[in-house]
Parts: sequence; structure tokens; C-alpha cells
Amino acid sequence: MLTRTTDTVGRSFERLSSGLRINAAKDDAAGLAISSRMTAQIRGSNQAVRNALDNVSLLQTAEGALNEVSNVLQRMRELSVQASNAAVLNDADRASIQAEITALGDELNRINETTSFNSRQIFSQHRAVSTGTEHADVTGFDEVYDLSAVDSSTSAGQVATKMRHSWFRESVDRVEKYYGITPPEGTDITVDFIDDPTASFAGQVSYGGGDLTFTFNTAFVDADSQGFSVAIHETTHAVMAAAGVDGSRWWMEGTAQFMEDGDSRLQSEIASAANGVSDIVAATIGSTGTFGNDKYAASYAATRYLHATIKDQGHEGGIKAMMQELQSNGGDFDAALREVAGFQSEESFLNAFQQVGEDFINEELNLDNEDIGIIGGFDADKGDITTLDNIVSHVAMFEDQKLGGVELRMHLGANATDTHSMQIGSFNTGALNLTGEGLNVSSAVTTESLLVNIDAAIDYVSAQRAQLGAMQNRLSSTVENLNTASENLSASRSRIMDADFASETSQLSKAQIIQQASVSVLAQANAQPQLALSLLT
Repeated sequence: MLTRTTDTVGRSFERLSSGLRINAAKDDAAGLAISSRMTAQIRGSNQAVRNALDNVSLLQTAEGALNEVSNVLQRMRELSVQASNAAVLNDADRASIQAEITALGDELNRINETTSFNSRQIFSQHRAVSTGTEHADVTGFDEVYDLSAVDSSTSAGQVATKMRHSWFRESVDRVEKYYGITPPEGTDITVDFIDDPTASFAGQVSYGGGDLTFTFNTAFVDADSQGFSVAIHETTHAVMAAAGVDGSRWWMEGTAQFMEDGDSRLQSEIASAANGVSDIVAATIGSTGTFGNDKYAASYAATRYLHATIKDQGHEGGIKAMMQELQSNGGDFDAALREVAGFQSEESFLNAFQQVGEDFINEELNLDNEDIGIIGGFDADKGDITTLDNIVSHVAMFEDQKLGGVELRMHLGANATDTHSMQIGSFNTGALNLTGEGLNVSSAVTTESLLVNIDAAIDYVSAQRAQLGAMQNRLSSTVENLNTASENLSASRSRIMDADFASETSQLSKAQIIQQASVSVLAQANAQPQLALSLLT
């Protein structure tokens, strides 16, 4: 009893001195585990609050810059209206107005280039291409666009514009997302546009000797989903080549089709084959020689079979796991197959496909529904039903952005998935169409054109400021929500971890009384033998 009471007194003293009910795992093992998870959430939420407030400061910096941009544009518009008054202006007057407008344009560029937060440029993230125009940033690649054969007013010009402004970037982004590969940073690629109806291709990528060239034949493509299909197909070739995961022809073509509408070609070839599916499976895709449409279709089907097999082996990404294994092992295709798919070699995989391919196509591939079989879609991965039109409608959003801005990635919570991204566009004179003749007040015609461009620029900047203001308000709500969550979690953790001083003091007093009584009784018990001995003497 005395030992137990002494332990209770010691534990009470420890809790009262530390203020904690749980000082070691033995005090409450489950409570300690729960409180540790709560601590992670609390500290994460507190840091997320600081993140949100930092982002508010960044957005306020950006809005301050845009406020000044608005002032500059308003002054430019005022000068343009003055320059339109041709009845009273002479050449010297126009020259003076032109000088101020040019200087204001230079100021727009300076604000765009130098506005920064924590040494990071907020607006200027663009690169110039050989034509002097701008294009969307693309991960890993340094692109040079040869537009010498393109008339911007034709369909070919629309294709070139979409390729520069959105298609190429979206294609590289999708390859990174679903295949997990990117080209080495700074990889040079030349994008050529030709208009040759006698050529046998709509698009092709050549990568001999390490030099990448993407040739787009505008004679066979339009600025619609079919053009994007060609863009993403050939871009897949380019990224795979640059990343070192290229291989046999069936592998290159099958994976490229898996990024676009492979179902349509497979369905078409099955319909035209004398023996249907069996002819497609029998196509010798592992051999050299002519690579006809039947082999393209078979390559896609084989890639779908490999994707499903890899997922059955426990790799959720399917082909993505194969790509990443190839990149890590230096391009050893057989070794990658053994690691992620369980096949001993490329030959053994192709043999297996020829044995089970017909059943796989008939039973596992749905060629009749709306989904096009693309990786990440409904048929291949139980994702959303996907068509090329779906993807292109998303890609079009990039064209609504003024080129050259920056994507802001914000972490606004305690968990890995609590992220948010927003795009801030650039507003240099090139992005606002205020360069060259677009910034000229030498005549009434050019001045009227300048007024139209300035009005469009003012609308754009106003929309950007509205976006920034809305995000600041959203972040304010985020901060309040995080503070509430942190406060309630802290209270809950306190109930688990912290000592109840009233209860512990009561327990200590009780234990001390029992301890003192125990000591007294023990002393009396120890004295009994002495009393007995005193009676005998």
C-alpha cells in the first residue's frame, strides 16, 4: 500500500510540475498517439495561416503594381484621345504625344519585369522566340518556332498560334502528368510549320543526333481537336526521346496513341480487316519494315494490355510506372518489363499479347462508348469520360490568358492535398498588343486602333485586379477557417494532454494523507515487537 501510494504521489507531483497529464507513453499510450496527430494538424494549420498571410502580401504587391499599370493605361488613353484631334495638331505636337506614349510603354515593361516579392518576379516569366512573338512556357523545353512559311491570316496561322500559345504546353503537361516524364531542363526543340499536301504526314518528330525537330504539316490539320490530336501525339514522341525512354516502334506509337484518340483508329482497323480483331492482334508489331495502319492499331491495343497488366501488378500509374522505370534504369526495356509487369523480355510480352490480345480487345476495351480510351479517362482508368473536344475546351483557357505570367501555387492547409493554384498574366506591351504600329499615333487611323487596344488592355488589367481581389478575400476566409480549426484542435488536445490541476491537487492531497497514515501504521507495527520484549524483561 505504501509503495503504491508513494508512486501516486510521485505521479501527481510530476503532472502538477509539468502541467501535463501524459508525460510518457506509459501514462496513456492511445492518448499520446492521438495527441501527436493533433499536434501535426495544429502546427500544420498554424503554418498554413502564415502561408495564407504571405500570399495575401504577395497579391497586394501584385495589385499595387496593377493599380499603377491602370494609371499608365489611363494616361495613354488620354493622350490617344488628344492625338485623335487631328484638326488642331501639327507634326511636332504628334511627335511630343508619341514620345510620352512610348515612354509610358517602356514603364509598363519595367513594372512587368521588375515587380517582385521575396526576390521572385510576379509577372515576368516569359521567353521570346525567334519571331519576336511570345509563347506559353513549356516544362523542360526551349522552343524555337519557325513561322517563315505561315500566313497568320490563314487556317495554318491559327494552327501555329494555338501550337505556340497552348497546344504544346498542354501536351507536355499531360505527358508529365500521366507518364511521369519530362525532358531535361533546357532541351532545345525547333517547331517547324509547313504546308505540303504532297507529304505523307500531318506531323512528325525527328531526333537524330540529339537535335529535336517537330514538323507540323498544316495542309492536313485544322485548329480544332484533330489538330490537337496530332500535336499531343508528336509531342509524346518528343518528350519520350528527350527523356531517354524511347524504344521499339510499337512502344513509341502505342504510347503516343494512348495520349490521344487510339480507340478510333483501332475501331476503324477492326472494321476494315478481313478477320476483324484477330487480324489486328496478328500484326507483327515487333518486326521491322513497313508500319501500316494495322500495326498502329495493334500497337495501341498492346499498350492498353501492358497498362492493364502493370496495374494488376500493383502499380496504379500503369504505363507511368514503366516510363519512370525506364528513365531510372537508363532505358533497359526488358529490365523495366521484369520489374513492373512481370514479363521476362519484350519478346515474351509480345508473345503473351498475341495469345490473349483478341480476348482482351473484345472483353476489356469498350470501343463503342463516348470515351476515347485515353490514359486517365473512364475506360482506361475509371476516370472521367474523356474526348478530344473535352481536352481542347480546357486547352482553350490558356489562350484567354495573356502570355508570360506566372502560376502561383499556394499551400493553404495542414495536409498534402490542401493546395490551390491561380494564374497571373503578364502585362508588358507585347502581351497587351501595344507594340510597333499598335502604339503609334502618327495618323488618325493608327490612333483609333491604339484606342481600341488600350481599351482592351484596361479591361484585361481590371479583370486581373478583380481576380486578385477575389483571391485576397478568399484567403481571409481561409485564415479564419484555419484559426478556428487550430483553436478547436488545441482545445481537444489539451483535454487529452494537459493535467486537471483541481483533480490532481485533490489526488495529491488524498495520496499524501494515505501515505502519512500508512507511515504511522507501519511505525506502530514495527514498534509491536519491542513492546512484547519489554514485557519479558
